[in-house]
Amino acid sequence: MTKPFKVDFSDVNKLNDIQLTQLLKELLHAEAFKFDIAQRSVEVALNIRVGDGGEDGRIQWENGPESTDYLPCRLTMFQNKAMEMSKAGYANEILNSDGDIKQKVDEVLSQDGSYIFFTTQELNSKQKLNERITEVREKLHDLKKAYSDTCDIRIYDSAQIAGWVNQFISTIVSVQHWLGKPLERGLKTYEIWSEYKELSHLPYVPVAHREDLILQLRTNLPAPKSCFRLTGLSGLGKTRTAFQVFAEDESIRNLVVYVDANYAPGIDALVADWISLGFRAILVIDNCEYRLHERLVQEVRRESSKISLLSLDYNFETVSAQTTSLYRLEQMSNDELLKLLNPIYQYKLPDLDRIVNFAQGFPKMGVLLAETRLNEDPKIGQLTDDELASKLLWKRGEDENSDYLSILQACSLFDVFGVEKEVEYQLEYIAGLVGLSIDKVYECVQQYSERGLIDRRGRFGQVVPKPLAIRLAGQWWTNSREQKQKDFVDGIPEDMIEGFCNQVEKMDFHTNVKSLTEKLCGPQGPFGQAEVILSNRGSRLFRAFVNVNSDATSAALYHFLREFDHQQLLAVDGNARGNLVWGLEKLCFHAHLFEESAWCMLLLASAENTTWSNNAAGLFAQFFSVNLSGTAADPKIRFALL
Repeated sequence: MTKPFKVDFSDVNKLNDIQLTQLLKELLHAEAFKFDIAQRSVEVALNIRVGDGGEDGRIQWENGPESTDYLPCRLTMFQNKAMEMSKAGYANEILNSDGDIKQKVDEVLSQDGSYIFFTTQELNSKQKLNERITEVREKLHDLKKAYSDTCDIRIYDSAQIAGWVNQFISTIVSVQHWLGKPLERGLKTYEIWSEYKELSHLPYVPVAHREDLILQLRTNLPAPKSCFRLTGLSGLGKTRTAFQVFAEDESIRNLVVYVDANYAPGIDALVADWISLGFRAILVIDNCEYRLHERLVQEVRRESSKISLLSLDYNFETVSAQTTSLYRLEQMSNDELLKLLNPIYQYKLPDLDRIVNFAQGFPKMGVLLAETRLNEDPKIGQLTDDELASKLLWKRGEDENSDYLSILQACSLFDVFGVEKEVEYQLEYIAGLVGLSIDKVYECVQQYSERGLIDRRGRFGQVVPKPLAIRLAGQWWTNSREQKQKDFVDGIPEDMIEGFCNQVEKMDFHTNVKSLTEKLCGPQGPFGQAEVILSNRGSRLFRAFVNVNSDATSAALYHFLREFDHQQLLAVDGNARGNLVWGLEKLCFHAHLFEESAWCMLLLASAENTTWSNNAAGLFAQFFSVNLSGTAADPKIRFALL
């Protein structure tokens, strides 16, 4: 078992008055949530410089439990003291300047409420009961208060406060943060998380589909053992959306623990300990790859768990929908993105609409471009897309680095690429592709990682924001000779094929991608040739291009399959056949492509060489089902094929 993190009395003893008051607020909210007490029952004034009348905080409720682990009754008031005090000091604390009992203290004790001194002092039982509390009672007796012998007066010293703090992960993290201790594996409370500029730089803009998501998470996430996963491409605002869930609901924000998994590779082991120790928390795990998510789900769903999980990631690997509620964040419309940027940039950037068009629905892209634009001469004329990209890639006064540009273009051909250790060979391949040393490529990756344009995840990297990566990849394809393109496809290492295809599938985010795909898949293009498409590599590429340009891929396949005889069709097997069938299944959905794509499916079905139910023959037969035919083509078009 990993070492459980906690605070002790000496940590509490070091808190100042402001920190102690903030801690009381967090503890009261967490305790209220734990015992289903309304959050509005908590009152803590953080302005400690104003006279408090003997009260720094209180909690008062009507329905629910009579008491909790740390709240003696339904009306409990706290007086904070971050200092050493004598027994006389405690007695005098309940008095005003006239020597009478403070009004708020009297009100609470007269109603049989509890009055608690919340102090950073370390006290033993004798000091608490026999000395300080007795001194307070004697003072009340002198004031002829009928409740002097029976009222509930308590002292929570540093040891008891530490015990209370250790009930909640979020309060432990707060104390560690205030004391300047290294936070355990980068854990952050809501308050610390909220300090990040990117979360507050722009006001939150309600977007219909994101509002629905926020409402669902705010409603369901507090339930222990619940697991949620939000995925989306880099730059879409997953972290900002998750933050908004708690920004709109004070009742749950004090249970939040946020951590970037890039800096916490052992977070799953730590969570296992938290559950064994009975901690209550809502975990937000950013950059959480799917295998880590699955391990976390196993722990969070344990019978004794009081923890719930929200994981965020920019990849779309499948996780079990039976144990996790899955959400995917999509791009904003141009109008929504313009509404987001307007409050800050509307009067600073006369060509803001051009930035919005280039950002293509990615908030992070829009902000990066706007900030880059602001750092230039404000009187500069209208920018072309090339100039916008240039100002993002190159610092002010920095000449375009042709080597770095070639490296970034090559890296952008892949969704992710290996950088170091056992996947360093992928970086070496990229170095060979651009004709530079691996050290030069690594230098470029490091520099752009620091600038935030290459997102590093463990041993891998990804060019971000995605529209920029797609633009760079498009430049490589546009400027490369056909033979170089063929050599490139032939030489991609097996472990990089999937990353390449995943990137190509996203190239429709770029304004020129459809024409680029048409060129690549045309009769004279490298991916329009039978020998390429019928290879394992080429067929996988075909599947990818189907998502980008259905017209071009349908025409490319129809162009050569219609000329195949039975033996040639029968020879299409293995992964190549599977990829073609899966691609054709998507193409046949489109009514305007049904005739030629379904004909290709029929040709493969006529030479069927597999026994799977979803093979070419099975899918072709499904097209003629009354229900769930798998195509948007109407019956007239479908039956005309027969």
